[in-house]
Amino acid sequence: MATGKICRIHGCNNVLKMADGQVCCSHRMRMFRHGSYDISPNWPNLKKGQALITPLGYLRININGERMLHHRYIMEQHLRRKLKSNERIHHINGNKTDNKIDNLELIKNNGEHMRKYHPDVCRSRKNAPPYSSEEIANVLQRINEPSGNYIECFCGKKINSRNLCEKHYQWAWKHQFI
Repeated sequence: MATGKICRIHGCNNVLKMADGQVCCSHRMRMFRHGSYDISPNWPNLKKGQALITPLGYLRININGERMLHHRYIMEQHLRRKLKSNERIHHINGNKTDNKIDNLELIKNNGEHMRKYHPDVCRSRKNAPPYSSEEIANVLQRINEPSGNYIECFCGKKINSRNLCEKHYQWAWKHQFI
């Protein structure tokens, strides 16, 4: 059994990692998502199979004390196997609460889902360069000049290093100009 500090939330026995502070990662994420460390006040009162709607509009159910997205549960029952964590379920008609098996489609991963149902997003990410040729020229010019020649980056932000702001410095480093 692991030893160390325990999460300060009553009833939680998770051991804290070095960077966790006083609450475990699960409770920190719950606070980030829902503004509270508590699960939905209605959750403990739900009967087996009864649903709640999540903030994203999906139905979540309680199966033997385990919270589960209803559409994933329906697909697991249909396939008679557990879904892999990377498998996605697409609602064909776009209604996130319509979980009839005819309306659900199993997709092997998120990339496949994006290519099939959101091709415009994929295309714009591939074809649109993050910087214009003018901006790239500015970055390269500033990298090669001695530091201290400029007060601010060409975009108007405070200089971090090599006459560039943090954003442009990171871009230059990522593309191996530095």
